[in-house]
Amino acid sequence: MLLINLASVFVCVVDQLLKLLVSRQSNHANEYILSCGVFDIVFTKNTGAAFGMLKGHDLLLRIGVVMLLLVVFAFVNFLWKAPRRQRVSAALVLGGGLSNFLDRVVRGYVVDYINLNFLRFPVFNLADVCVCVGCLLLVVFFVAET
Repeated sequence: MLLINLASVFVCVVDQLLKLLVSRQSNHANEYILSCGVFDIVFTKNTGAAFGMLKGHDLLLRIGVVMLLLVVFAFVNFLWKAPRRQRVSAALVLGGGLSNFLDRVVRGYVVDYINLNFLRFPVFNLADVCVCVGCLLLVVFFVAET
């Protein structure tokens, strides 16, 4: 159980540190900070949900995210007696969700900073990656068990 909580905290802290670094480099939205060929680091303010949906509905987003995080936390820590790999996958989802929620509470928006140059895709952050990878792994592990 401790491992799961530590994994969630680790994901959240690393993402928050990266967001702080990117935010300190630029205060202007959509300003490029670093270009690596395959991807760019760019400071972007996301006031909506995934891919900018629900812009202007901040209270709804905050309440919805809190409810979702509480359900995931309770499920992972108290109700779910799953193998460790599935609980760690859920910890990725929880840590990423928590980091983006902290952004909404503290900043009023989520800091996104990874822009892929080889694919037309919205700018995202490490927390988004953790949520998506965690969900994908959960599905794979559930399917593998059945």
